Amino acid sequence: FAGYGHKGRGGEGWDGHWVCPVSCLPCEQGDTSLDWRDAFVVRCPKADTSSPVPLQGTGDHAITHAWIFQGFQRDTGLNDHIVGLGGVKFELTDQSGRKVKGHDLLVGQWSLLYFGFTHCPDVCPEEMEKVSGVVHTLDKDTNLPRVQPVFVTIDPQRDDVAAVAQYIKDFHPRLVGLTGSPEQISAISKAYRVYAQPGPRDPTDQEYVVDHSIITYLICPHGAVLEFYNRSVEEADMAEKVRQRLRAHRL
Repeated sequence: FAGYGHKGRGGEGWDGHWVCPVSCLPCEQGDTSLDWRDAFVVRCPKADTSSPVPLQGTGDHAITHAWIFQGFQRDTGLNDHIVGLGGVKFELTDQSGRKVKGHDLLVGQWSLLYFGFTHCPDVCPEEMEKVSGVVHTLDKDTNLPRVQPVFVTIDPQRDDVAAVAQYIKDFHPRLVGLTGSPEQISAISKAYRVYAQPGPRDPTDQEYVVDHSIITYLICPHGAVLEFYNRSVEEADMAEKVRQRLRAHRL
């Protein structure tokens, strides 16, 4: 495909075929910090036309020269990303102690991403059971691509590598658990608009709970958030919603 993205003239995109059709002010000023994947599309009613459609971008600048062409929408079906939510520009540590970059983990496969903490008494285990059940259900359909479940802690003070490794054993065998420094967790939480606030500590044992948003994000193979599900969405409904997305979009 051609004509989707942003990184200045002659930039390279998804599979080497991406071409930025125009330049914009950040590039002209020498800003190379913006990745072409920062230019996402949100429910554009003209995405099936042959004419280029100007779209609002995301990132540190408003990317006013991002375009989507008929070929991109036709080949991928990706014309409804959620603008300004998520991203792959992060580095965390997985349950084996290995450094993991967001691009390497999320780009190239479908993922279900959930933010929680291992000391959560009820909500997080319930949501992780739900996510695991959805992935198990989808795994049974061999015509669908596999979905990677991912858990990211919002409590880096307590959730070190060992704690995350122990926690994820209770869920799907492919589940990846991620932790990091407080700064790293803060950055990815901000990118995904995750609310997290530690509560008061128990005076006897210094334990505490973390009040946080309860959202599971569906990440498409281009690393963008395609949809998200709150606690009220039942497992069967989530599985069907994800199934429909997998069938409608092609890598």
